[in-house]
Amino acid sequence: MGKPAPVCVVRAADDPLSEAILVVFHAHGWKTVSRLEDLPRDGHPAAWVNAMMKPIESRAGAWDPITDLARECEAAAEAMPTGGSLINLISAFHAFADVIPGIASEVHAAAGMLTKTLAVSWAPAGFRVNAVAVLDKADSGIERIPLRHQPSPREVGEAVFFLASADASYVTGEILVVDGGWSAYQLF
Repeated sequence: MGKPAPVCVVRAADDPLSEAILVVFHAHGWKTVSRLEDLPRDGHPAAWVNAMMKPIESRAGAWDPITDLARECEAAAEAMPTGGSLINLISAFHAFADVIPGIASEVHAAAGMLTKTLAVSWAPAGFRVNAVAVLDKADSGIERIPLRHQPSPREVGEAVFFLASADASYVTGEILVVDGGWSAYQLF
């Protein structure tokens, strides 16, 4: 079996999480690119990782992260004409209405729903669309995380790799929560 096609990781510069995702893919022998221009002339990525999580700071700009995410998903679809795996990084707040005041909760939920909607819509074209929900270091104190530590960038990177790999070939429309049990703790 040959090496897998490259993975396109859309990321912010100097972002430890994005860097860890690259390290994990490289450790597994996968090539990564950050721009479509870096793909081989006739090549297509096997997977696309939207690793540009943006904080939601104001009501006026609250929907920008969702429209940006939707645009990145469209770019992924165009770059992978024969299908592939698309992984969005979203906030662990996607499932909670009362954790963040204002429209921010709706925006986080919309990122999760966009992932699920695209999974259903794009499956016939050979796409698997999933998300990794991440607990940001600023999101919650250690006392509210059952595993008693913040997720390391490598732990998040391994979750992203799993969803891109053949081991997750029948997984689509899912949100893999990497939060040390924080979201389960919120239920109590």
